Amino acid sequence: MVDRYLSVYWDSTKPSTKVKSQMRKFTLNLAAFFARILPNSVKRAIYKFKPLARFIRRGLNRAAPVGLTQVKVAGGDLAGFSILLDMQIDKDYWLGTYEPELQAALRELVRPVQ
Repeated sequence: MVDRYLSVYWDSTKPSTKVKSQMRKFTLNLAAFFARILPNSVKRAIYKFKPLARFIRRGLNRAAPVGLTQVKVAGGDLAGFSILLDMQIDKDYWLGTYEPELQAALRELVRPVQ
C-alpha cells in the first residue's frame, strides 16, 4: 500500500518534459544574459573561484543540448554571430569568454576594411 502511494506521489511530482525544456531554455538564456552584461574581470573572477565555476558548469551542462548545435554567440566580440558548437564542451566560445586577452589583442590589431 505504501509503495503504491509513494509511486503515485513520485509520478505526480516529476516535472513534465515541457517544464524541463522551459527550465533548460531559461537557464541558457540567463547564462547568455550574464555573458553579455558582466565585465571580463567579473567573469574571470567567477572562473577562478572553482566551487562556483563548477556549480555553474554543471548547471549549464544539464541545460545544454548534446551534440553539435547552431547557436548565437552570447558575449565577446563575436556576440550575435551564429556558430556550430557542442555546448557540452564549447561553452566558452558560446559565452564569449574564451581567451579574452586574445580577443583584446585582435581588437587592437585588426581594423575594419574601409
